[in-house]
Amino acid sequence: MKAHYDRYFTECTPTNCFYSYTERANSLYVATTLLGLYGGLTVVLRWWSPRLVKLGRQVQIYYMRKRRNNIIPVTTGVH
Repeated sequence: MKAHYDRYFTECTPTNCFYSYTERANSLYVATTLLGLYGGLTVVLRWWSPRLVKLGRQVQIYYMRKRRNNIIPVTTGVH
């Protein structure tokens, strides 16, 4: 059986034509994808982690200084 695509498009005149291809992921594809994801996350986290820790520490110090109680001695006129 031979498909006559030109005849189909002439008679039906579709406005849109879609083509999809479904392929099951094989083990090599899954392994390389997981390794790539792991490698990418490792690079990003190694770059961001120190900066996030530093920022968190600066915020902590800021709030600790803000909450610090200052004791001011009050002198009275009574001896």
